[in-house]
Amino acid sequence: RSPDAGSSPRTFKLLTARPRQQLSELRRIASIHGDDMSHTSTGDPGGHRRKRQNRVQTGSAGSPSSTTRQPRQARQPRQPRQPPGGGGGGRAAGGGGNGFRYWLVMDFEATCEKDDRSWPNEIIEFPAVLVDPATRQVVDEFRSMVRPTERPTLTQFCTELTSITQDQVDSAPELKEVLQSFDAWLATHGISEGEGDGRALSIWCGDWDLKTCLPRECARKALRGVVPPVLRQWCNIKFPFCEVMGSKKRRGMDGMLSELRIELVGHHHLGIDDSRNIAKIALALAARGGVESIAATSHASDVTMYRKGNGLVSAREQAAEAVDDDISSPAWPSQSSSSSPSPSSSPSLITIGNLQRDKKPTGAFDLRCDRQNIHLGNPFKMIAHAHITSAPLPHH
Repeated sequence: RSPDAGSSPRTFKLLTARPRQQLSELRRIASIHGDDMSHTSTGDPGGHRRKRQNRVQTGSAGSPSSTTRQPRQARQPRQPRQPPGGGGGGRAAGGGGNGFRYWLVMDFEATCEKDDRSWPNEIIEFPAVLVDPATRQVVDEFRSMVRPTERPTLTQFCTELTSITQDQVDSAPELKEVLQSFDAWLATHGISEGEGDGRALSIWCGDWDLKTCLPRECARKALRGVVPPVLRQWCNIKFPFCEVMGSKKRRGMDGMLSELRIELVGHHHLGIDDSRNIAKIALALAARGGVESIAATSHASDVTMYRKGNGLVSAREQAAEAVDDDISSPAWPSQSSSSSPSPSSSPSLITIGNLQRDKKPTGAFDLRCDRQNIHLGNPFKMIAHAHITSAPLPHH
């Protein structure tokens, strides 16, 4: 480089020239100032010359005696990523990898017809396998058939694919009831809210179930605020598989099982069997790449179908235990009302029915209560407010 090359035209010419022209300009400058150009390069314009020199064997006199290609080294197999702190099966203190205590392995089965992409898919099997990544054991399972309502008759193709029969779905509850039962099951394990010490990560073989199937069905059936918050993010097991195994191609469940040398048990495309097999894949990948390799890969873009994480499941269960189904909800006092129950009257739990506004569903609302006040509403509108002046409510 020229000593006076601060902002001179020579520097501008050098920086804007093509690589070969840059090399020529550098050599010309070096010949003037006596610089050593043996290691000088701009953008590595002479890299191809050095690579060629490495392939040339020189004789004793320094002249090339023969030109031979060096044999290409065999590609080394990719080593699985090790978790921080040691062994491949390590576990973070206090829980599973990435702060998750459980894995919730799931796989929906839905109505379908061969070669018909316009078919309105309805979930007909709702399974879940709860896995503890620390002990690598299955903790519990949930399974419920779902009765389709838009097209209640299963096609022959759907029955052959899933092995689910018409009798199984005819006697099953509808999707909303199944979601409530599933939410209550999650609450028994302390993971329905998807936060805190009992966090769980749902694992799927693909994104279709939570990204397409469930949101579309909930939208068609106007189901809002019914899906547990724990399903707002999930892990597509195909991504950890590619990362841990060093594979560029995303495989299906049977392909991943084959490469991991795990036997496919049960009926492929039956939800509960697929969930169990996906759980085996997740455990095998965790053994190779650590539990940290099983992480969330996707998040829900539309959250209208999800229930807000505020403990409504326990409130619903407690209300169902304390109040008969045929009791109608009493009129709620307005927020500005000064009337209150007499101190001698005992407070009672009441069920909240389908609140409507202009004959349209109101969506999800918060139910917040302490020992003296009950608020029902959302951040934008207060629906009801009640002040308790009598004996305090029970601990639940």
